[in-house]
Amino acid sequence: MSYIGLARRLLGMTDRIYPQFATHNAHTVCAVLDMAKGRDFEFQRLHGMGEGLHRLIQDDNKTRLRIYAPVGAHRELLAYLVRRLLENGANSSFVNQIVDEAISPAVVAACPLTTLEGLAQIENPAIARGTGLFTPERENSRGHDVADRPARDALLDARSTAGAPAVAAPLIRAELANGPAEQVFNPADHSIAGHVHQATREQIATALADAEPWRAPIPPAPKRCAASRIFTRRIPPPAGPFGAQIRKDLGRCRLGDPRSR
Repeated sequence: MSYIGLARRLLGMTDRIYPQFATHNAHTVCAVLDMAKGRDFEFQRLHGMGEGLHRLIQDDNKTRLRIYAPVGAHRELLAYLVRRLLENGANSSFVNQIVDEAISPAVVAACPLTTLEGLAQIENPAIARGTGLFTPERENSRGHDVADRPARDALLDARSTAGAPAVAAPLIRAELANGPAEQVFNPADHSIAGHVHQATREQIATALADAEPWRAPIPPAPKRCAASRIFTRRIPPPAGPFGAQIRKDLGRCRLGDPRSR
């Protein structure tokens, strides 16, 4: 499916590039022919593979074909030839299926999307998802694929929900007036990232007077690990306003900004 999706994109740029499609897959060949609709392109194949398929396609559609042949000494070619032999001999090989009269053309040229839609379960349960790679020992961190357009759009939408600039102030038990607010600027574009109230002398003195030595016994490692996991789960996700504020404070450019390249 990825191959066909990229082929569609290439065929949409024939004013700038010359698409070349290396394939021995009957369905892929048919898909490219259907999408090309008179556009300039060529097929490619390896010497000794897909000869019957491409001969039929050339006879019926007058397509261009470039054939690649291995060149080198016996030592360099042996591994290559063994790999080709294994591929040609496999029952699932397109090259094998296309010359097998027991396999119908409909099976040889079957659409992978139709096969995918017919599956009761698309995901393989034996393959762990990203956050579950290290379970049951621990949960893996979640990543964001910014090259994937839906994922990138969702990330940008979440960050755009950031409200007014953040305000930071001392947190102490006593209710004392904060010091004057100071503006904090985004170092990337000098916009206002937020405001900070530095601790006053009264607040510092009160905090030191209220401070008490830590007398509680240190819990065993498993309890400390469990507490750390609970803490990390409660940290706001970086995709939302929390992440947007971090970006402002650090001067990180937004996605799509030319400076981020």
